[in-house]
Amino acid sequence: MIKLLLVEADLNLRCELTKIIGGINNNTTIFETANIKEAMIYSSEYDIDIFVLDINLEDGIGIEFALFLRTLNKYKMTPIVFIASMPDKEIMSFKEIHCYDYIIKPYDINRIKKTFQVLLNHGIFKEKKFLLRFIKKDSYIQ
Repeated sequence: MIKLLLVEADLNLRCELTKIIGGINNNTTIFETANIKEAMIYSSEYDIDIFVLDINLEDGIGIEFALFLRTLNKYKMTPIVFIASMPDKEIMSFKEIHCYDYIIKPYDINRIKKTFQVLLNHGIFKEKKFLLRFIKKDSYIQ
């Protein structure tokens, strides 16, 4: 089960995004909130696989929350998608936060679908197994 946290101040947009994203993969649980305080509770109680953040929230700035998430080991590489009406924050979001995508409002539904089809159907791998091989002269060890 994929766990997605949607933090969006506008209730109508939150409902619309939940419907769009939820329709892409039925193996997704979507947690919704309008503020950072609740988002912090969700992110500590659950292992969130994808964060979807607005910039202007009821009680703070989504970018600050994203920067906080990046300080936590379990969320250092978790995909963050910003859906915001502030295009001037896009470059900083990619450079400092390493977000997966930054979608400008008013958004194109097809852009939302394309981004989340990749993330939900191909991009979430919580448990990765790595095979390490150490090469020695004339043989190898697994």
